[in-house]
Amino acid sequence: MTQRYSVTPQVVGDSGARQCYCCLVKIFTTKDLRGTASELRKAISREPQALLTASGEPIALLVPVESGTLDETAIAIRQARAQLALKSIRQRARGAGRNRLTIAEIDRVIAATRKARRRRKTLQEKRPS
Repeated sequence: MTQRYSVTPQVVGDSGARQCYCCLVKIFTTKDLRGTASELRKAISREPQALLTASGEPIALLVPVESGTLDETAIAIRQARAQLALKSIRQRARGAGRNRLTIAEIDRVIAATRKARRRRKTLQEKRPS
């Protein structure tokens, strides 16, 4: 079983962006899952979180849960992921200059999008099946 801990920045994903893990994280590889599931389960229950990697790339964050708090934990994780997604959307909008659109420009984009959708729907309805 892999007994590594990481606090150093690592290149994550195709973007080449460096990401620093905010705390010590026990790292397990997908190879660790083969034949050592009980050892892995015990180790995860002792750690606040663990990182699962495949070919050196992070693929999952393993978080121990108790049956009594499973729903609350799942909701908290979904909320955190939604916040990260929103942050990413806002950063892309800033990078593309869309954060400076006026209300009138936004309304024009919405109207054009709705018109294009109606046009596509009409064309699809007219096609013979």
